[in-house]
Amino acid sequence: MLFFILFVLAGKASAEIRLGILPRLGAVELFVMFNPLAEYLTKETGKKVRIVIPKDFDAFKEAARAGNFDLGFTNSLIYV
Repeated sequence: MLFFILFVLAGKASAEIRLGILPRLGAVELFVMFNPLAEYLTKETGKKVRIVIPKDFDAFKEAARAGNFDLGFTNSLIYV
C-alpha cells in the first residue's frame, strides 16, 4: 500500500503533500494523532506532508471536491 502511495505521489510536481483529515475529533487531537504519519511520509517521500483539518464535515467534503487534498483520511459515510 505504501508503495502505491509513493508511486502516485512521485508524479506530483508540488513541493508539498496535503493530507486532509475528516474532522471527527478536535483539531489538536487529530493533529497529535496524525502527525507521526505525516512525519513518516515526509521522510519517505522527501516532500513536506502538511496536515489539513477542515472545520467540519461539510468543509471537508467541499475541500475534497475542490481537489484541495492529495491524500485523505475519511470514513465510509463520506464515501457514500
